[in-house]
Amino acid sequence: MVISLAITTTKNGLSAVKIPPDVILVLALSIVIIIGFVLNISTATFSNLQAYLLGLICYIFVRLNGQLIQIDWFFKIICLFLLINSILIYLQFITGSWFIASYFAAGDPLMIIPTGVSDGPTKNGMLHAFAMSYILGQLFFGNKKNFFLNLLIFSISVPGLILSASRAAMAGFSVAMLFAIIILIFSRNKNVIRNSKGIASFLVLVLLFVVVVFKQGLVSILDEDAASVKQASDIIIFKLTASEDDSFSDRLENVEKVETIAVNSLAKMITFGIGVGSFETINSGFNIHNSYFEILLQTGLLGFVLFFILIFYVFRVTFKSFYISSLLPIFLGLTAIMVFMAFHDILRGRIFWLPLSLLMIFASSERHSVK
Repeated sequence: MVISLAITTTKNGLSAVKIPPDVILVLALSIVIIIGFVLNISTATFSNLQAYLLGLICYIFVRLNGQLIQIDWFFKIICLFLLINSILIYLQFITGSWFIASYFAAGDPLMIIPTGVSDGPTKNGMLHAFAMSYILGQLFFGNKKNFFLNLLIFSISVPGLILSASRAAMAGFSVAMLFAIIILIFSRNKNVIRNSKGIASFLVLVLLFVVVVFKQGLVSILDEDAASVKQASDIIIFKLTASEDDSFSDRLENVEKVETIAVNSLAKMITFGIGVGSFETINSGFNIHNSYFEILLQTGLLGFVLFFILIFYVFRVTFKSFYISSLLPIFLGLTAIMVFMAFHDILRGRIFWLPLSLLMIFASSERHSVK
């Protein structure tokens, strides 16, 4: 953080430097986390402190030094990722082989790690949902440049989301899609551009998908006899049809543990929390599996409020921007991630902080509008 601020100061001159409000909020959140760590050093862990601070440093560094990033370049990266990721998901579902993912990935079972994201199998589903939501926003609200190519990539990615076997990712994309539809119908912002071709194409895709699923049955489509497919299809069918499993039970149990710790540490809860990493220490390494409970419990009410003020500020600037249509794809992608966060620990990584920072850059600079 100090290095990022120093670079900006050197470039612009000390008198010209004005620290943006969102950066001040991130710095304040960092201080709260550090104080909470020090006050709970017996149970807090340095690895968690390091992970949180790296994520926040990522936000600040990108925010202060990312002015040259172009939004259309970022969109191309998203499209390329989604295409490659979808192809790998299909290939690994069919063959049962890891391909290049075997050199990067870790987790169990192996079949639900299609790309090699190093921090767990389900994170790939989140990235897939983020990219799909982004492209959906581009189809609905973006310009018509490369429209059919974007539509093709999106169409290829839809079955890949199911094959990723991440229910949280499916929920994230579904909510992002719902938000997109709500904005289409109810937004009175004159700067929101509605792409009729994209909307019509999306409705056709949804209709085709519904027809295929109801005619063949999703379970029967996935229930193949080939040995290479059987392991993956069994996992996906189980996740899509089970009303309750060990994962669900563990999350309910963690909620009870969070309530118990919060009640027993009320003074800490209204200040700096129990310290990052303390929940895992107290509960033999088990994670909360909820980013919102995690930041509330481990950084207290102060950190929790700062976090949501930051989110509110970024989204407020976004929706007040003249170039709102160019920003909605990233907003929808972040929406998918934030739904995913209700089921997984995300804030300790940079996956959330990077797009949030990019959204703030694009929203606060006229130069980043899509031509």
